[in-house]
Amino acid sequence: MKNSFKNKFLIALCFLGSSQITKAQWTQVSSGLGDQRGIIEMTAPNLRTCYATVYDRTSTIYPIQMTMTHDGGKTWHSQKLDSLKKNFVVDIVASSSRVVHVVGWNYAKGGGNMFRSIDGGQTWQREGANTYTDPASFPDDMFFFNANDGVVFGDALNGFFEIYTTNDGGSHWNQVSSDKIPAPLPN
Repeated sequence: MKNSFKNKFLIALCFLGSSQITKAQWTQVSSGLGDQRGIIEMTAPNLRTCYATVYDRTSTIYPIQMTMTHDGGKTWHSQKLDSLKKNFVVDIVASSSRVVHVVGWNYAKGGGNMFRSIDGGQTWQREGANTYTDPASFPDDMFFFNANDGVVFGDALNGFFEIYTTNDGGSHWNQVSSDKIPAPLPN
């Protein structure tokens, strides 16, 4: 679903033509990260707010860190996500400028975790405690259609994809019945 937006964006760039792109004015600003850090995923619910998950090239253990801006990129604030220790962050999704969700896979014991911030990334609470509880579970991607309606899906488990939906902003997640999901293709 995110790829649909990315594809439309790339198509729009192609239509602009190279002469328009070369005339674009860019301003370099700091992401609030150190030299050995890089961006994994980004989400921008509007023109002023952007959240990004970060990796550290110097660490063998995957650190959980993010950077964010709430002023259109003029300033960035970096912080650690201690709630997601021992998790490989697979996605970050903002459903509004103040509400952001992070999905992780626990590399120490398996299964997945989802956390939500309702204050612009300052504090985090676990959401979806009923999701990806099997050690063989692996969440892959999350998408919010608006502030309330979202979906998170993962790898196949026991012959069916593991998919959950919410219509209250992530407070409650319901598993989609396997009879409503196409079976995975054989290897």
